[in-house]
Amino acid sequence: MEIQKRLTSTEVKYGFIRIGSKFIEELPGDEFALLVGDERYTVRLDAYGRLLGLGRGFFVKYKLKEGDIIYLTKIGEREIRMDFKGEYEEELKAYLFICSYETINECFSRSLFGIGKKHWGAVQEISEGDILFLYNLSSRELIGPFIAASEGGWRIDPEAWSGKFPSQVRVKWDEKNLHVLKNADKRFQFLRDKDICKLTSQQAGDLLSALKEAHLYIPPKGPIIPPEVESEAEKQFAKLLDGLEIAYIRFSQTPADFSKVLKEMRAKRPDFLIFKEKPIFIEVKPNLISYKRELIIDLEEIERLKQLELTTGVEVLIVFPIDPRYLEWRGFKPSWIWAKGKRKIINDREVLIIPIEEVKERKLPFS
Repeated sequence: MEIQKRLTSTEVKYGFIRIGSKFIEELPGDEFALLVGDERYTVRLDAYGRLLGLGRGFFVKYKLKEGDIIYLTKIGEREIRMDFKGEYEEELKAYLFICSYETINECFSRSLFGIGKKHWGAVQEISEGDILFLYNLSSRELIGPFIAASEGGWRIDPEAWSGKFPSQVRVKWDEKNLHVLKNADKRFQFLRDKDICKLTSQQAGDLLSALKEAHLYIPPKGPIIPPEVESEAEKQFAKLLDGLEIAYIRFSQTPADFSKVLKEMRAKRPDFLIFKEKPIFIEVKPNLISYKRELIIDLEEIERLKQLELTTGVEVLIVFPIDPRYLEWRGFKPSWIWAKGKRKIINDREVLIIPIEEVKERKLPFS
């Protein structure tokens, strides 16, 4: 829970802050910790909803004056973080982490953010309680604010993202105060800079203000699917084709890549082009055992695969391995899941959902 408050002359004069009864009800007890930057204060609530124990020295130290805006966020049963919009903004300590569609689930499932080793210098400065933001490069969405639940560390979880992002920090968040800002890089162009991790005070304050006005964000609940799972599936599918003596082009490993042409016609680059009686484009997906009861695919991806089929006149097939040893495979056309799948909105993304059992019935036309 978070509140925004403008300081009155009486509060500044007598050294207290009135936060109201609604906020008090969320905090059992009359004494708790107030976190301001790296400082911790023990304060008391009175019957009128006032924070006592601050004094005039507190306001002088942080240069607070009448009309300044403060933000109070409940981060624990007896902890509140106070942030300022004004002169104290110069001392905000915040960091930016990036993710993609492939890595975001793991961020939430492990309550962990990670970034490349070149940012280790910035990450090792992170202290518990610092402000964190997460920028999704795939969707161009900014998510936050998060709170650092640990100091920045090196390979806190060695298995996370298969070790690709070793500069890590544990994170926590308040689901009632987690927001998402769409097309965030249009408003904040510095988000496009992949060399940024530690934010300036001004950048952090601007992001906090923008997120306060944005929609609430619902963290993903799906399985952890590390990025290399899909490439492993591609490698195993290539072995399958070799074993069946089926000729193919693998677009990720050949100069025949035509991504630019496909981008112009809003089609998706497939993983393979195989040559049977008629050629077939193949899009390889992670093993179905990575999912639980339902397969979830972005509607936009299906539309782009349908566009590929429509524009080229070549059949498109989406294939999945269904066992750990990659011996059995299943496949279906984009038009099949378009017709059979149930549409749903997950984190502002339209997806198609279909039971795993139905997918397992769709055998490959070759094997």
